[in-house]
Order: sequence, then C-alpha cells, then structure tokens
Amino acid sequence: MRYTAQYYEYEESDYEITDLIVTDTRISMDWIEGGERAGLVASSTDGFIYHGTMGFPRPDPEGLAEFRVYRAKNDELLLFGRWWRTDGSNAGTWLIRCMPQAVRKSRAKKS
Repeated sequence: MRYTAQYYEYEESDYEITDLIVTDTRISMDWIEGGERAGLVASSTDGFIYHGTMGFPRPDPEGLAEFRVYRAKNDELLLFGRWWRTDGSNAGTWLIRCMPQAVRKSRAKKS
C-alpha cells in the first residue's frame, strides 16, 4: 500500500519523504534531505521487522537500516527504526507516521 508520511526528529532538519510503499514483505522509501535525494529498500519475513540498505542518492551496501512496523486498525503505520553506516561514520533513528493515500480509480476513455 502507498502511504504519505510524516517524519519526527528531535532536532531541526530539512527532510521530506517523497514516496513510501510498505507491504508485508518490503519497504521502499525515497526522500529529500538537505536538497539531496536518498532511498531505502528493506525486506521482512514476518511483516514486523525489516532489514535493508539506504543511501544517497539510492540505497548502497554501506548504509544499513532496520525498522519495526506497528499497524493501527485505521491502516496507519508507525515505523520505528535505526540506520547506520558500516564504517561507523554516522548513525541515527527514525520515527515515521504513515497515513494511507486515497486509492485513485482510473477512468478508461470511451471511444
């Protein structure tokens, strides 16, 4: 399912999630941070814990991420996770509220 998302951070940041898709087996997220594009891809075998890679401008093996996904009855999600660089140069946490996007029905053109 495709979601719109709100990111929470304890310090000011220039961070906008531009695309987020979450399924029982996969998370795909794109964002812009400080004017730079970034991406994340993570997978899960249980629909709760996801492991993957992230990076600028796209996921790379040096940027790792882990999420736990909490699902609400109204189909909203809470992603709580962490990310880190394998060389130890940087790390942080994520708290992301995900709200389902309205499903758009396509209209076929009549000839």
